Amino acid sequence: IAGFAGSIDEAAAAVEASLRRAVEILVTRADVPVASYLSGGLDSASCLAIARADGPGATDPWTAKYIVPGGYSPALSQIVPAVEGAWLWITDIEVLRLHYAYTLKAWYDRCAVQEDAITALYDARFYRMWMFYLAAAWCAFANDGHMNVQVQMTKRRDALPLSRDYMRDVEKGLPGGAP
Repeated sequence: IAGFAGSIDEAAAAVEASLRRAVEILVTRADVPVASYLSGGLDSASCLAIARADGPGATDPWTAKYIVPGGYSPALSQIVPAVEGAWLWITDIEVLRLHYAYTLKAWYDRCAVQEDAITALYDARFYRMWMFYLAAAWCAFANDGHMNVQVQMTKRRDALPLSRDYMRDVEKGLPGGAP
C-alpha cells in the first residue's frame, strides 16, 4: 500500500483491509464495471495483483524508499483470507508466472532507447534509478518469488459455468483474443 509506514504485519493487515473493501465494492455494487462475466448483472469479479510466490515477506528498502513508498505485495495466503472473510467463492485462480517479467523487459528495452528523452524530461539520476528498478523487478519476476495472480470471486457458487470454457469464448471476441 503506497505511503504506508509500519511493520510487515501492519502492512499485511492494511492490504487485507483494502482487499476486503475492494471485494465488497466489486461484488455488491452492480454499477462498478470491473472484469465481470456478464450474465444479466455483476455475477463475478476478478482481482489482479502482484503477489509473492514464497509466502509473506517485505518490500526491499530501496524500492520502498524510491519507487513505491510503503508498497507491499501480498502472498496468496494473505489474499485468500480476505476473500473468505467476505463470504465469497473463489471460482478461479490464475497464476501469471512470467507475464509481468516479459512486460518489464519490454519496458526496460523501450526506456533504454528513450534515454535522452527521459533524461530531458526528468534527469539522469531518475533515469538510472528507473532503469535499475525495471532491471531488478524483471529479475524478480523472471527468477525469484514474484508473480501476478488473478483471483476470480463470486457471491454464489452457481454464478459461473462449471468449466473454464466460457473464458475462452469471451476472449475470442476480444481484439487479439484467444484463437
